[in-house]
Amino acid sequence: LTKKKTFLSRIFTTKTIKNSLTNLAITAYNVTSHKTEIFTSYSKEKKPINKISSITQILEIATAIPSFFSPIKIKDDEFCDGCLSAFNPSIFGVEEAINVLNIEKRQIKLLSIGTGYYPLMEKEIMWENKEDYPDGPIDGDNYNAHVTSLLNAETNVYHRLEIQLPTPVKLDNLSSFNDLLSYTKEYIRERNFGGKFQEMIKSIVN
Repeated sequence: LTKKKTFLSRIFTTKTIKNSLTNLAITAYNVTSHKTEIFTSYSKEKKPINKISSITQILEIATAIPSFFSPIKIKDDEFCDGCLSAFNPSIFGVEEAINVLNIEKRQIKLLSIGTGYYPLMEKEIMWENKEDYPDGPIDGDNYNAHVTSLLNAETNVYHRLEIQLPTPVKLDNLSSFNDLLSYTKEYIRERNFGGKFQEMIKSIVN
């Protein structure tokens, strides 16, 4: 973690999330309180002030994947990547857009890109601590249906790209990226995702 923090500090120095050029909402899981927290670049009356504003600290947390990295301790709280409760953070993004930024549902077009998953990983690695297991679906068909319902959506307003990996990806082996690219291309081809994505872009432009 020391190397990661040094690397992030060198890039972002003392910048805060409010220095971003667009609206950002980054999910994290508070291991101490067992709650999802969202760090945002915007301030609204309905939105509590961020506990953390340093972009270096926020990215440290966002990359602290359980079972691979230890939680990040900030003052009295420990945080890890939001995957424990927001494996697919689409709902959190939609709720922020509607309830905090006051964006109308009909204006929202959502493309959610996952990191890929290996079926056994969720049971054997991600959920070692059973008390951290969130209530309700965090991804999958039921979750996607819920997002679509939340948007009162018609077709081509929400798409989730989440690739099922045939084998675990070695995070310390750069050659794995070639495999990931191959899996992604195959996924897009099989589901005709490319065509759906193009239709979404056209609907945004129009």
